[in-house]
Amino acid sequence: MFVINISYTASADVVAVHRQPHIEWLQTAIDSGLIAVAGSKSTRDGGVLLSLVQDREYLEVELTKDPYAAAGVAAHQVTEVSVPMVARGLEQLMSQPLKTST
Repeated sequence: MFVINISYTASADVVAVHRQPHIEWLQTAIDSGLIAVAGSKSTRDGGVLLSLVQDREYLEVELTKDPYAAAGVAAHQVTEVSVPMVARGLEQLMSQPLKTST
């Protein structure tokens, strides 16, 4: 699983110009399976996404298509996480252990 931290790099009024295209991109990304969860930070300075795709390179390429990224008003930080334990009902979020380098 990948956690994507979105941090705004522009003022709120500039980000707002790109919000609707970003929301439309998010819906398409969710519908396609690229993104599993999307939400705004309570601090209102960005958002957080969860992706269950297996291919980080593919994910990073697709994130460049986010209107926020394309317009340069937000940065996306991708972190791979292993999720071996979940609450009942969230089993689909479980992942295989991360590969370690040898």
